[in-house]
Amino acid sequence: GEIDLLRGLCYMGVQSLGAIAASGIVWSIAPPVAHGNLGMTMITSGVSVSQAFLVEVIITFILCYTVHAICDKKRDDVGGSKALAVGLAVAIGCIFGGPYT
Repeated sequence: GEIDLLRGLCYMGVQSLGAIAASGIVWSIAPPVAHGNLGMTMITSGVSVSQAFLVEVIITFILCYTVHAICDKKRDDVGGSKALAVGLAVAIGCIFGGPYT
């Protein structure tokens, strides 16, 4: 409820355009042999569906916990860069969860 409907729709549109542009850039710089599964979330062989699900739950929890912790208006002890905190949470998820899922 902090932004109006028009601004929210514009935000979603620009985010979608950014995602499409980023996908095009990744497609253009990736070697042709990688184009088949490029950008797809795949479970690594040897990892069960339940194990992959648990990995995804954990890394999603870390990201959501980070976002909620830095956006809590009742906290006044949050210092530093909020964007850096979210970026590090995403990076940690990719580094530790990526090899499995």
